[in-house]
Amino acid sequence: MNFVPPHRKGLAALFSLYVIWSSTYLALSIAVGEDGFSPFFMVALRTAAAGALLLAFAALRKEAVRPGLADFVILVPAGLLLWLGGNGLITWSLQRIDSGYAALSVGTLPLWTTLIDSIADHRRPSPGLILSLLLGFSGLLILNGSTLSRVPPQDIGRVIALFCAPVFWSLGSVLQARRPVAVSSIASAGWQQLIASVGFLVATAIFETPVLPDGRGPWIAFVYVTVFGGLVAFTAYIFCLQVLSPTLAVSYAFVNPVIAVFLGWFFLDETVHGSTFVSAALIFAGVAGIIRFRRPKSAPPDSESR
Repeated sequence: MNFVPPHRKGLAALFSLYVIWSSTYLALSIAVGEDGFSPFFMVALRTAAAGALLLAFAALRKEAVRPGLADFVILVPAGLLLWLGGNGLITWSLQRIDSGYAALSVGTLPLWTTLIDSIADHRRPSPGLILSLLLGFSGLLILNGSTLSRVPPQDIGRVIALFCAPVFWSLGSVLQARRPVAVSSIASAGWQQLIASVGFLVATAIFETPVLPDGRGPWIAFVYVTVFGGLVAFTAYIFCLQVLSPTLAVSYAFVNPVIAVFLGWFFLDETVHGSTFVSAALIFAGVAGIIRFRRPKSAPPDSESR
């Protein structure tokens, strides 16, 4: 099998994910913390604003922005899985759970993506991938076990939500990668966020009372996660899914937890336990193994011109 070098622009987009999404855990904790936004309402505002801006930007660039019915069949579940099931559960959890723990839990994304990819392909993972998955999921078990032993009973649901969030995000990632749509990556990101905003408004009506903060801190954090997390980074992520393998596209989760744990400790005085280092080492070893043993995605014929 010939080695297929990764797409250069895709790697640049991936690097932006390493930088931006590392800091959004801190920003989300501030946005939905004490005296902050109600979580689902905040993400509804964020995705509605970012989605509209992305579609307007794509239209100004004269890109393909009008999806057909077949495209909506992909955009709707992908948007709901990535945002409502992934980002929404993370944001809700960050009201009460440390941002560093959330980042480490989301760091298992490549593990779930590899497992889902293998199941979808009816392909047995190689011995190296199996070992990597075992290492990574062992770290996840230690992380969740130690966290469950410390959180009050009323917050156990948030720990479970953080366990489920990367599964939903991985399902959306694999769906998006396997079923490309006939609109540009910017338009795709915009439509998915608009679709998700409707889902978040429904969740707001069912689960919470909309709350807007009075202080500047949550509003600054909101603007940051909307502009950088929603506009810049999510567009880069959709582009990565189009030109890189799904596993490599979610490898930002390998870098982000390290920075996020440091930021949570430095700015929010979050406690870092010994079990955190053990679980992080196992998760990172698993993710590193997956990147090492992954099967490269076949490059499209015009990959260098995208």
